[in-house]
Amino acid sequence: HRTGNDDPGPQARALTDLGSPALDWVALAKGFGVDAMQATTIEELRAGLERGLATEGPFLVEALI
Repeated sequence: HRTGNDDPGPQARALTDLGSPALDWVALAKGFGVDAMQATTIEELRAGLERGLATEGPFLVEALI
């Protein structure tokens, strides 16, 4: 790579890892006034997408795969 950062190393990778620390995306969204829900099944995902499309304004569906 031209920037000289082929291997950022474990400390640099840890700074960009969205899984550490674990974040509650639904609570975070609600803290900003955005309605949100978590989906862990295809049925919940379908319901969340329908709810989001019916909602005026932003809506977050956290889909856990």
